[in-house]
Amino acid sequence: MRVLVTGAAGIVGTMLRPRLARPGRVLRLLDLVPIDPGPGEEAVTADLTDEAAVRAAMEDVQAVVHLGGLSRERPWADTLHVNIHGTYVLLEAARQAGIRQVVLAGSHHAVGFHPRTPTPAQPSGTVRPPDTARPSETAAQPSGTAQPSGMAQSSDTAAQSSGMAQAPDAETPGGAPDYLFPRPDTFYGVSKVAAEALGSLYHDRFGMNVVVMRLGSCAERPVDTRALSTWLSPGDGARLVEASLVADGFHVVWGVSANTRRWWSLEEGRAIGYHPEDDAESYAASLIADHGEPDPADPVHALVGGVFCTRELGGIW
Repeated sequence: MRVLVTGAAGIVGTMLRPRLARPGRVLRLLDLVPIDPGPGEEAVTADLTDEAAVRAAMEDVQAVVHLGGLSRERPWADTLHVNIHGTYVLLEAARQAGIRQVVLAGSHHAVGFHPRTPTPAQPSGTVRPPDTARPSETAAQPSGTAQPSGMAQSSDTAAQSSGMAQAPDAETPGGAPDYLFPRPDTFYGVSKVAAEALGSLYHDRFGMNVVVMRLGSCAERPVDTRALSTWLSPGDGARLVEASLVADGFHVVWGVSANTRRWWSLEEGRAIGYHPEDDAESYAASLIADHGEPDPADPVHALVGGVFCTRELGGIW
């Protein structure tokens, strides 16, 4: 199996490369920065917005893990060109190559202005509705007789049928539900909303299997008290990618470890086979000693997007 990994020279790509290595698997690593490939790896130096280069990179590829693009805030024109147009270029090239499995690196900044803990009753729309048949399948699907494919069954279905999703208690880990509707905190966050929409479109139109990972704070270890809730360990990041590479349908999954203090649901992740093993709590004592207890009133801790909600929109940071 050959897997194309874009943005492979970035922070997340560098952490995942050795953890995605498998016997019989070839990782084709694409980045603007030249990469020295190791065993079981191939390197491609290309721009994500170069349609011909991206099409060529798809040759003999069976799956794509899209980590490339701008990972911080930039002016609108740059974000539009690289992150939004670049994701379109990638998905269209994958479609033309007949590739069925795509994993997109999304971000919690797509929903950054949501409070970290839902209000007692969220408006409808926090959970993705079941897939409808693609146009080509409409005639073949008997009305009301088949369970929609590609969507995990939620234990909260009965509670949500009234149009209101019940939120867990404020102290319950994973309070923010799967498929939390977009409230981006930056142009960068808007680009991740667009990536989710494009992934959904290419699933519904063309039957591609697409998983969007709403990544938290991916690092070797949590670096501050906020990350006690948002941390995604490299090992769990690899486990999430592996589960996504075999998932059917379209899914938006929180990219977070099994943190004791996590803010986000793991239900949809577990439904596609993601079972995180790491917990940032093992670092809590030292981080709290250095930084103090988290202040729930501080936007860094009160909002999903943290400091992104207060910094300059369209700046370079």
